[in-house]
Formats: sequence, structure tokens, C-alpha cells
Amino acid sequence: MLIAAPLALAASRAPVQEADPLLLTDARRDWIRDHPVVRFTVSFEARPFLFLVGGRPAGYVVDLLAKASRLTGLRFEYVASRDRDDALCRLAAGEIELVPMMRIDDSRRGRVPLSQPVANFTLGIFTRTDAPYVDDLADLAGRRVAMPRGMAQSLPVDDPVPRFESFDSTVDGIRGLLDGRFDAVVAPVPVARYWIRRLGADAVWTRATLPMKVPFGMAASADAAPLAGILDAVLRRVHAPERRAMLDAWTTHRGASHGAAIVGGIAGAVALVGAATVLLVRRRRQAPAGTSPAA
Repeated sequence: MLIAAPLALAASRAPVQEADPLLLTDARRDWIRDHPVVRFTVSFEARPFLFLVGGRPAGYVVDLLAKASRLTGLRFEYVASRDRDDALCRLAAGEIELVPMMRIDDSRRGRVPLSQPVANFTLGIFTRTDAPYVDDLADLAGRRVAMPRGMAQSLPVDDPVPRFESFDSTVDGIRGLLDGRFDAVVAPVPVARYWIRRLGADAVWTRATLPMKVPFGMAASADAAPLAGILDAVLRRVHAPERRAMLDAWTTHRGASHGAAIVGGIAGAVALVGAATVLLVRRRRQAPAGTSPAA
């Protein structure tokens, strides 16, 4: 069941102007006019890019949606889904219009309308500091190696292969490495490093990186195909220095508690559904190391 959450990202109600910097086609402007509310969900967590705090979405990708809201007038309404499979089924059925972070791979190209990447993850091999030397996956043949679910088949590895075990949450992979359940973890470098810092896992380090990048884009439903192009136009407007500043705001830790998360995004407007007022939330609060799925 898809559960409506009391949260939406909203811009001012002013219409998109002809002189706006997005240079949208007439068809895309018409789509915005006819579809002012875009429902989205979080299919998995990948801190600091996208995650939930108290049931509300936060992170770098949410900041990008807030930017899209300001530039287009679209209102992004968050709804909760049970898990990744539920989110993808709802997207395919047109019950939501957007999954704002989905891995771009050959099986999805041409089947799901996707934006340009919002993140390109380098995959790293993480081990305990007292582990034997590792240069690539071949050095882990026969060992227990955890990696994100569905990733093993896309890795460049020859026989003999490691004993791959899947995880839904990078934090679970790092914890399994610490307690000896795994000999190594393959995970997106920025997400794993976030959790290594968050957990104070000084006994874990990056042994090597793999010669591949995994791109993640925003996925629209088939019924909302113009949305992918609209989001592409927004992403082209967010230049590299601004993107770095937005991401740095989520990766900078302050004090022993690592600060708090800016719920709803940097400068993003957060509206309570059914309420008459808009609550601007500027606190940085991060949930405890949790059990929600993460990349």
C-alpha cells in the first residue's frame, strides 16, 4: 500500500515565465501547467544523497527537487512506499510520477524515462585495516564479499569469484565487516565513507576502487515522460560549484552528534499536506544509524 506522507516540496505558486532560464519546450510547459503536483517516493536510502529522517525525505537529491520546484512551479509531494520493489511497481503503474534516484543501466534505458545522472558512484572495495592486501576482486576469490543487491552481475570479475552476499543497506555492509560476517564490502565510495565516519569505524578503510562508475538518475513514470526532460533542464542549470556546495552541506559533520539534517532540503520549502501554512525547516538532524535500505 502506498501511504501518503504529510510532506511536500512546494515552490511559489507563480507560473513559469517565458523568460525563465530553463528554455522549456511548449509541450513541457503545457505538461507543467496540467500536472502541477508530482508524487515521488524514496525507493532506497543512499546517505548523504537521499534518505529519510522521521519519515521525511532529505539529502542532496531532495535539494535538487527543491531547486526544480523553485524554477518550474511544480509541487513535489512525497508519499511513502514499503520497499524498492513496491516503489518500482507503483512507478510502472503510474501511481507515482517520480523515483528521484534510480540506477541507470542497460535494462532500464529506453524502458523508463530517465534524467541525466544526479550522481555517478565509484565503487570501492572496503576491508578491515588488518586484512590481507587487496588490489581487485580477484584477490577476494572464495572470500565473503557483500555488495548492493543486484550489482554482482554487472561487475567485471572472472573465475574464481568471491562469495557474493547482497545487502540493501550500506550501513549493514559496514557493520558486517566490523563484526566479521564479511571479509570485504563493495559499495559506492561516498556512501560507504559517510557511514565509516558516522560509525567511527576506524578499523575500515578503502582498499581499492573498481574501474567503473554507476550512474543514478531521476526516473519518471511512462505517463509522466515529459518530466524527465524538465528535470534535465533543471539539472543543467545547477552548475558544478553549486552542486558541490549542496552536497558538502550534507557531508560536513559538526560536533560529536555530526550535526542535524536540513529536512526538506537547503532553502527548500516544506508544506504540510492539508495545512494552510508552509513550514520552513532549517534544522540539520540526522536519524540514528538505521535499518532503512541504502545503496
